[in-house]
Amino acid sequence: MKPVIMPFLQTLKTNSSFRFKTFLGDSEFDSYDNFGLLKHLEFKKVFIPLNTRNQSNNKIGDLEYDVEGIPLCPLTKEPFKSEGPCKGKNRSLRFKFTCPKSRRDKQGKCYHTCENPCTNNKSGRMTYVYPDKDFRLYPGVQRNSSEWDETYPIRACIERSIASLKCNPCIEHPRTVNTTTMRSDLYLTAISKLINVILAYAINNTEYIRSINKLLKIAA
Repeated sequence: MKPVIMPFLQTLKTNSSFRFKTFLGDSEFDSYDNFGLLKHLEFKKVFIPLNTRNQSNNKIGDLEYDVEGIPLCPLTKEPFKSEGPCKGKNRSLRFKFTCPKSRRDKQGKCYHTCENPCTNNKSGRMTYVYPDKDFRLYPGVQRNSSEWDETYPIRACIERSIASLKCNPCIEHPRTVNTTTMRSDLYLTAISKLINVILAYAINNTEYIRSINKLLKIAA
């Protein structure tokens, strides 16, 4: 990731005041090195699913964590219940999780129904996680939250757009090894697609954004 993203962001910083704050990627990007790099580059939220092959890294203290960053019961491996974020005065943001077999009575008091409790606490085991301490498990957004579910699908749209750029014969099967020519082909392809979007919006037919053929039929 570093050889690709660093030159791009450096060029952006030199020529624009715009800054990216959110990163979306697939589970192949899941590594502490990548998350550390993104945090160093001041990304506030990183939408990268945890890779099941890296499960051995999903542990804090004596608790293991699933691919969504949820702590697991040390006995049954059931996911803990999320109680949401909490932040007291002069305290860092933290997420609270409670025993999967905990319950609340009508007064809101918490108790557990576990037959083999791992704590003497009547309310069952509770744990807090601090996003600032482990950016990989808690990258500015909780993986099982509605925000994650609404935002992450955008990645598929972006990948389809990139794939459509690559479908251009000059890019998919270049007949030159000259990088300047190849870069020009890429820019011209992107420009033509942007013109397609502008025209589709101009005639109030946004469904034609990805189809130049439909626009040509209208013009004819």
